[in-house]
Amino acid sequence: MYKCNTCTHFYLRIFIYAFFIYAFFIYAFFIYALYTVMNALHDIQGALFSPLGKEYCFYFYSLMVLSLFFLVINIISVIWIATTAKSKRKNLFRGIMSIVIPGFLIYFQNRLLYSMCIN
Repeated sequence: MYKCNTCTHFYLRIFIYAFFIYAFFIYAFFIYALYTVMNALHDIQGALFSPLGKEYCFYFYSLMVLSLFFLVINIISVIWIATTAKSKRKNLFRGIMSIVIPGFLIYFQNRLLYSMCIN
């Protein structure tokens, strides 16, 4: 039986060419899909992390007023607990460290954010 060596090489070449063309189209599809996903992510990033307008400054103002209100209530409660408790000095220090200082920091942070927002 006669076997043609050039025939197998011919089919092998066609297979290799077809494989490279197929790989090129798969690669092009992944590049297009990646480009589409990156554009979508850019739009999401713009929606989530872009600066807000001046109309959102009221949020920081309301947080500032609310935190100031709670800070005043906390200061009054610490003074009341310190004057009515048996060990006044110890309770006053604990109250200042655990209630008043974090409350003041929250108020200061909201005031700072509001100041940054309106400027």
